[in-house]
Amino acid sequence: SGRVTGVVTDDGVVRAGAVVVATGGFGNDSEKLAQYYPDATRHPDIVWYIGSQHSRGDGIDLGRQVGAELAGYNRGLLLLTSGFNNELEPYLPGWLVFVNRHGRRFVNERTEYSVLAEVLKEQPAGECFAIFDEVSRAKSHKPAAPNWAADRLAEFAHSGKLTVRRSKRWWRATTPIARLARTHAFSRVRNGCSLSARRRFTQRQSSRRLFVGQARV
Repeated sequence: SGRVTGVVTDDGVVRAGAVVVATGGFGNDSEKLAQYYPDATRHPDIVWYIGSQHSRGDGIDLGRQVGAELAGYNRGLLLLTSGFNNELEPYLPGWLVFVNRHGRRFVNERTEYSVLAEVLKEQPAGECFAIFDEVSRAKSHKPAAPNWAADRLAEFAHSGKLTVRRSKRWWRATTPIARLARTHAFSRVRNGCSLSARRRFTQRQSSRRLFVGQARV
């Protein structure tokens, strides 16, 4: 009758009322990503896949050949990436301050990583800026991910992957991110996650090194 009623295995035939073909995803097929998961191609210059190099949607190809129904359009798990390198880093340090293009803090930075990615998708251009100071960097000896260790961050700053600002002129700048930086006392941000809490800027912070990195999803 042409119906799929099971599978043939090394141990024999297994019959079922319905058959689901699951063959490991299609994250390494750019055409299928664009067609079935467009959110994952929003930033093509930095997108990369953490699964097998053989995950190219073989199940989709097989299903198409027999007219099978495809379900789950534009669904999957996206993670933030700093763009430092292609290393998995789902857990981020709690002392980061995330702001969007308007310089507004929009999320509790300790939010679970899968939820954090969904929130970031709703921000302008699907990106944010992670701000932290020299005190936070210097104390980061056992971070959740190796890229956020003090020595690695120093390397990224030296190579230009992190933007470093020292000058009082930048602190006085009128850009949204600079305004945000002036209004946050970073030692307090590390200890509290209230989005509405007001923090006082002190003059001595103008002499601190401030690091700004870009994160996307």
